[in-house]
Amino acid sequence: MTAFKGQLDDTTLTIRLTPFAELCAEQAELVWRMRTHPAVAEWMTNPGPIPWEAHLAFMARQADDLANLNLLATDEAGAAGVVALHNRSGSHDSAELGIYRNPFRTERGLGRRLLRALHDFAFSDPSLTTITLRVHRDNAPACHLYRSEGYAEAGADADPRFVKMALQRNVYEARRTRYGE
Repeated sequence: MTAFKGQLDDTTLTIRLTPFAELCAEQAELVWRMRTHPAVAEWMTNPGPIPWEAHLAFMARQADDLANLNLLATDEAGAAGVVALHNRSGSHDSAELGIYRNPFRTERGLGRRLLRALHDFAFSDPSLTTITLRVHRDNAPACHLYRSEGYAEAGADADPRFVKMALQRNVYEARRTRYGE
């Protein structure tokens, strides 16, 4: 488990990241309940239902999957959401972001805290230079969040429903310096 402190609205809050391979059965079930919640599922690349048995098989493969790292994010109030680095290249210079907030929590700023915790974790690897993502064009809050955190559009996606975006290490580092983080 890795802990990261994030600064938001003058309050220091800690997000802890735990690899899926280390989750207990109760946490694995919570991940499934969050992922299958309609408020989360509608924005996924594969938005269909996920049978419990398929989820358990997915969780069982986590320890052996070196290209994808899925993490449960928790804070003082419990599960905050899930963050992930997918399709990590062999040289680990790029990875694709995956993220969803806990749909059972309603406080503002939770998505930003998750995103910043993932950035801190990901860019602690000195070989990582770029985080990419795909986001639904119609998901205006997510598009705004990514732009406000330094992501820029990165070419056309093969699926016109999505926008491709990328965050470069130098942009991340400049933002951290500017905000005194």
